[in-house]
Amino acid sequence: MKVASYSVLLALFCAVRLGGDCSFCSIKTMESGSPIIVKQPIESLSDLLKAVEYYKNWRIFVLYFGTPQSDGQSWCPDCREAKPTIDEALKYLPYNGVFLTVYVGDRATWKDPQNEFRTYPKCSVQSIPTIDQWEPHNRVSGDNILHIINIQNLFADK
Repeated sequence: MKVASYSVLLALFCAVRLGGDCSFCSIKTMESGSPIIVKQPIESLSDLLKAVEYYKNWRIFVLYFGTPQSDGQSWCPDCREAKPTIDEALKYLPYNGVFLTVYVGDRATWKDPQNEFRTYPKCSVQSIPTIDQWEPHNRVSGDNILHIINIQNLFADK
């Protein structure tokens, strides 16, 4: 877990201190007043909570997604199907939004009823992929995530 924690902190450092794209930690940032898309995936609940605390003054959107396999593709067929729509929808991320990606684990880890992203009350993820607005809590999941208008509406709601 120390490596994952370090990578998240490094990504946050680059976003704040460097104020731009950092090829080392794969974070994309834009000018002040623009959305932030953190490309460094989060792989633990503790790292997610650190990121949420860091971005507490932003509108936080969290994508829960099946962890990629060695071929770079998620093991989750629904995640693979939704990825192009999600990528396209990011163009509509609000100016005060930050977008985090959380890998929920491999298939066996995700299917475990005690998966930390299933059991933690603020997450309570039941299906993937899911895009969750952290506060106020609202989400798009299941077949709804395949329609860009649903993601746009999530981004537009305040």
